[in-house]
Amino acid sequence: MRRVLKWIGIVLGGLLVIGLIAGAAVYFLSEGRLNATYTVPADSMSFHNDIEIVAESERLATIRGCTDCHAENLGGKAVIDNPMIGVIYASNLTTGEGGIGDAYTDAELARAIRHDVRPDDTGLLVMPSAGYSMLSDEDVNALVAYIRNVPDVNREIPPIHLTMMACVLFMAGQLPPLAAEIIDHEAVRNHVSNIFNKLQVADRTQAIIRARDAGMGQ
Repeated sequence: MRRVLKWIGIVLGGLLVIGLIAGAAVYFLSEGRLNATYTVPADSMSFHNDIEIVAESERLATIRGCTDCHAENLGGKAVIDNPMIGVIYASNLTTGEGGIGDAYTDAELARAIRHDVRPDDTGLLVMPSAGYSMLSDEDVNALVAYIRNVPDVNREIPPIHLTMMACVLFMAGQLPPLAAEIIDHEAVRNHVSNIFNKLQVADRTQAIIRARDAGMGQ
């Protein structure tokens, strides 16, 4: 009987060690993916904050879901709070206490919107940049203008917490990848400029004029 119990103890101990090794491997592999860096130069676009853009920016931020994730005042909130997954917070985008507004240049905000990349070149969690990557310069400029013009919100955002189950599901492909992993960053950078080159125009305004001259949109 003692021998049986001894072997049961050895087997259980071995399974525990294997489980710990597997858990550690999953954790470090997921950390490697979550902290991967992406070399994405800032887009060469000019930013401006005129009255027409600010008026349009609120509508665009609403229909694009910015206020759904970051709260109506862009002060940030929890977007995922699930005991199986963990807690993921959307950043406070303002320049108030706890906000990241001062930590990003306009170009870095544009890169985060289009490419899902932070100033330190790591990817953002739960940022739907795959749906924003082909936005025009004007639309990206409007979103940046909206972020720059909202009042400061003093709200400290807690760090993201992911459970081991989340790491396992992430590595198994059962959770969405980071947008930065799947976006063709070079294609995004070339998309708008290629369209303008084909139309032989310099910007969106000239493209609209060219389209009207061709009888489109009438």
